[in-house]
Amino acid sequence: MQLAVTVSQEFSLDPALVCAHIDVRSQWNSGAAAVPGAIHHIQNSAGPLEAEYRAIQWGLMGISGEFARQENFAGPLPSLLDPKCNLREGCRLLLALCRAVRPSQTPDKRGLVLAIVNWNRQPDEFLARLTLQKLEGYREMIARLASLPHAFPHADTIPPPLSSQIEDNLLLEVGVSMHTQTTP
Repeated sequence: MQLAVTVSQEFSLDPALVCAHIDVRSQWNSGAAAVPGAIHHIQNSAGPLEAEYRAIQWGLMGISGEFARQENFAGPLPSLLDPKCNLREGCRLLLALCRAVRPSQTPDKRGLVLAIVNWNRQPDEFLARLTLQKLEGYREMIARLASLPHAFPHADTIPPPLSSQIEDNLLLEVGVSMHTQTTP
């Protein structure tokens, strides 16, 4: 979650809105792909599988491969499974959508909401409403973020690929680090 907050701030976006968007689109699953079985087909070659990759919604922010290509994402689409890449590209796309709706220098709430509605250029008011319902909860969680302790018990047993996905993600600790933690 900390990475999402940091990246959204780099793009002058509301971190709570970005976090709520991630929650609705992928439930914080950075390996999410919206086409069943798509992950096992992923290779480094963009050639023969490009059409299939464009049909997938990739990673934390649920970025459609087609939308990414329309908005000039030149990298391999499977790289959008990397949380850092996905957040940077997702925030760039969100800002571009916001500016297309309201070309002001700083994104305002109305522009961001319209950008969320039109995410992937597939208008979806239902998912936008869900995102807005989660907004205040994330605003409160982000406000408490700095004051919460952050440590994973047995962190040395987590494989490196998984470690990068859970690093700095307070959502994984909410049950243990808040009121339910007991001392052994």
